[in-house]
Amino acid sequence: MTLKDVSTKKLQRNSRSKSWVSQDTQRQWRRAQQALPIRFNVRMATAVMQEQQRKRALAALTAPGGADQGVPQALMLSSAVAGGAWIVAFGASCGVTFDAVMLQRMVQNIPMCFTIIGASDLAAQLMSGARPRSSLSNAQRSGKAPAPPILNLKQSAEVGAVGVGITGFGTVLWLDCLHLLIPAADCGLHSGMAIGALAFKAFLDSAVWGTVANTFSIAVRRVARGDSPRDVHRFWKKNILEVMKSDFTFWPAWAAMTFTLVPPEMQIGSYAIGNVFWNIYLSLFCRKTLPRSRSLPSAGPSVKTDGAHTRLKDQAI
Repeated sequence: MTLKDVSTKKLQRNSRSKSWVSQDTQRQWRRAQQALPIRFNVRMATAVMQEQQRKRALAALTAPGGADQGVPQALMLSSAVAGGAWIVAFGASCGVTFDAVMLQRMVQNIPMCFTIIGASDLAAQLMSGARPRSSLSNAQRSGKAPAPPILNLKQSAEVGAVGVGITGFGTVLWLDCLHLLIPAADCGLHSGMAIGALAFKAFLDSAVWGTVANTFSIAVRRVARGDSPRDVHRFWKKNILEVMKSDFTFWPAWAAMTFTLVPPEMQIGSYAIGNVFWNIYLSLFCRKTLPRSRSLPSAGPSVKTDGAHTRLKDQAI
């Protein structure tokens, strides 16, 4: 009797018992597959590889002394919050108040910010391969053929609402206080001191308001995708430094251009246009997946297949 016959008989004998999902049976299943190279289960191999990638990502994320202990991120956020609170308090001491005039300015920004920032998320979805449901074939709608992601209008509306809160409301208060701390007359390109003041003002805009706004935006987007608070915190801790590096490659230059060329009453519109590009990046970035924190089995995962779909039993791939 050959090794192929022995492995196949063991597989058939164990498949009739109730211990099919046991670790021993899964090891026998893999040994039997190794004895049958011609009919190797490609779906099982793909599932095992994906599970191994998740294990490596989770181990790198939670390794003692690893890069994601959260100390630099916590210091950055706490410094930004403290700095922002001080600048807002300075503005309040100089006469910036949340009154009817400021509220009217904020309300006037709602249509522009909602439309522009919501449209940027739609563009990000299209760039990532999403398509309207009406463009799918009958086979794709019924699940008989692979289908692209469906264009999520609700998600774009949520992103637009977040943009209204951050750009339409928060940026108004922030810029009013920042302009009092560093007046527009002191910034420009006419002297070295003016250039230095402009650069420092643009730096504060990203380091303080950018950190707070990006943290809030990431949290809201991940909650909208169904993440738990713990998963949101893990995603933020793992990725906020990378987001802020990208922020500093775009927003200081955009803010310097805005402070130099755009009148104060039109600067919110300039920020909304800048958010088109930034929110496309942020929407694509927040579609990153994060390995789940549940314990993973020591043996390979069992696989259940139906039609064109393959999934790990009791786990998300």
